[in-house]
Amino acid sequence: MYLAERPAESILELERLVGESDALLEAVGNLGAISARLGRRERALEMSERLRTWPVREVFGQQMFWRACIAAELGDDATAVDLLRDALAQGHYFGLPIHQNPHFAPLRDFFPFLELSRPQK
Repeated sequence: MYLAERPAESILELERLVGESDALLEAVGNLGAISARLGRRERALEMSERLRTWPVREVFGQQMFWRACIAAELGDDATAVDLLRDALAQGHYFGLPIHQNPHFAPLRDFFPFLELSRPQK
């Protein structure tokens, strides 16, 4: 819904999913990133903290990846790149998900992001 430019509807659905006891990591991350983009800073930071304290650690850096998305949307470029580095170090997939992710759009001209995201030889 968010990519279809229906952010209000996406927020409602994500709030419902995040409110469930077995909330999905992706729902929490998306809610944080979309909240940040819509100027809901407190909710975005709340979701980032929830991800930081996520109980399951064997998720190959997904928590860090989503926290990087939230930081990028909040305009904290350096933190976003640091968190993305952590996500990659923990096993998050490097490739199109990083290049195509709309939450990283604010980083497209940020040199450390460009360096991190360019293909390695």
